[in-house]
Amino acid sequence: MAKRKYQLHLNNNIYEVELTWRGLYKDLKLLVNGEDTGASIAKKDLKKGTVVPYRDGDFLLKFVNKGFVQEIDILYNGEPLGGSASDPAHKIKTGIAMIGILGGLNILAGILAIAGPFEVLRNAGFGWYNIIIFFLYLCSFLTAKFFNKFAGLFAGFSVFAMDTFFAMMMIMERLPQSAGGTFVARIIFGTPILLGLIAAYKTRKSLVEDGELKYKV
Repeated sequence: MAKRKYQLHLNNNIYEVELTWRGLYKDLKLLVNGEDTGASIAKKDLKKGTVVPYRDGDFLLKFVNKGFVQEIDILYNGEPLGGSASDPAHKIKTGIAMIGILGGLNILAGILAIAGPFEVLRNAGFGWYNIIIFFLYLCSFLTAKFFNKFAGLFAGFSVFAMDTFFAMMMIMERLPQSAGGTFVARIIFGTPILLGLIAAYKTRKSLVEDGELKYKV
C-alpha cells in the first residue's frame, strides 16, 4: 500500500491529509486526521480532476506531469496542500535535492572513470571534468540549503545547463548512438531544478511586493 502525506492549514488548525492507493493508483482513499472521507476516487477521473467535498470546501485531486512522471496533485479550495506537487515549498525542496543528486552522480562517475577499470566511462569523456562539476553542484546545493534558495537554485540550474551542453557535445562526438537517451535523461533531471527555480522566483517576488523578503528565499 503506497501513501503520501500532506498538510492542510484550515482555520488556524493543521490537518494531516493522507492519500493511499495500491499498484498503479488503484483503491484510492483520502483520509483526514486518519479518518476516511469515504470518497470514491477513480484513476480515470484524475486526468480531469476529482472533487471531494470536505467541511466548507472541496479537495481537488488531479494528475500532473513532472518531467516524464505522473504525480497526483491535491488542492483545497484552490490552494495547494503542504507537500503537494504544486506546493511551491515542495518544488523548491525537490529542486535542491536534485542538485545534490546530480552532484553525487558526477563525483561517483568521476572517481570510477579515474580510479576504476571502466574504460567505457573514460571513452564517454568522464573523469576530472566531473570532479569539477561536482564541486560546482556542491556550492550551489549548500547555497540553496543554508543561505539563499533562489540564488542556489539559479546557480545549480546554470551549472546543469553548462554541463548538459558540454556533455551533449562529448556524447555526439564519442558515442552518438547514445545521444537521444542522454538528452531525454537530461530533461528528466533538469525539470525539477527548473520548477524549483521558478517557484523560488515567484515566492521571492511575492515577498518583495509584500515587503517581507527574507534572505533565505
